[in-house]
Amino acid sequence: MENNLLLGQHFLINEKVLDELIKLSAITKTDNILEIGAGNGIVSKRIAPLCNHLDIVEIDTNLKKYLNDLPKVYKNVSIIYQNALNYNFSNYNKIITSLPYNILEPFLYKCIKYKVPYIVMLIGDKYALSLQNFGKTNSINFIQLLYKTFFNCHIGSFVDKNSFNPPPRTGSYIVKLEAKTIFSDLEFVVAEIFKQSDKKIKTSLKESLIRLYASKNNILTQKQAKVIIENMNIDENILNCFFSNLTNEQLCILYNKIKAHMNI
Repeated sequence: MENNLLLGQHFLINEKVLDELIKLSAITKTDNILEIGAGNGIVSKRIAPLCNHLDIVEIDTNLKKYLNDLPKVYKNVSIIYQNALNYNFSNYNKIITSLPYNILEPFLYKCIKYKVPYIVMLIGDKYALSLQNFGKTNSINFIQLLYKTFFNCHIGSFVDKNSFNPPPRTGSYIVKLEAKTIFSDLEFVVAEIFKQSDKKIKTSLKESLIRLYASKNNILTQKQAKVIIENMNIDENILNCFFSNLTNEQLCILYNKIKAHMNI
């Protein structure tokens, strides 16, 4: 099989890794699963007999010759050839995938938007380990904060690069994400800021604090929220910036200012 390296395709060939991936997915007969990027179908063939229904979204139509027989063998399998970022995630309780890092952030946003409760994915070792080091360094990036705010993360086994064909440049980890249903005050405020990324920080932070108080059946006025923000001593350049335009350094400063206010 010729792999399309432009699409970041590295096909899993290690059966032991496949076994752990399936085990960590905890598949049951009631699961409706979305698999993104099926490659040669090796993972799909293990998922299909275990679940209620499996939809495969694959962007590369060159893989049809490897995938189009799957629905003939497994009646609960459907295949959709399109970009997963343009696909609706709302009908699934689990997603299983291996994605290139450059689309992880929009992928996670979609999972949050559609409230996907359970995700199992293979991601590069650098990014998996950065989740474990969250809060231990002076650096925070958007993907780290997305993971830690919206999901409970479990880092599984290391996957050597030779477990793929062709081998990628680095190793990977199997990561399980379970969507949070209970948020700390800090997580609640940060989550609300993420949801208002089209607003300046001074506006989204104020609205987030008001919503936090409302979630506890308390009232916080616009004026009171403004005073709280003033007491956080956040630089005006950050307050007047859109959330998505913050640098990692500014993001770290903002997060730590909010965290300090929450006394965490």
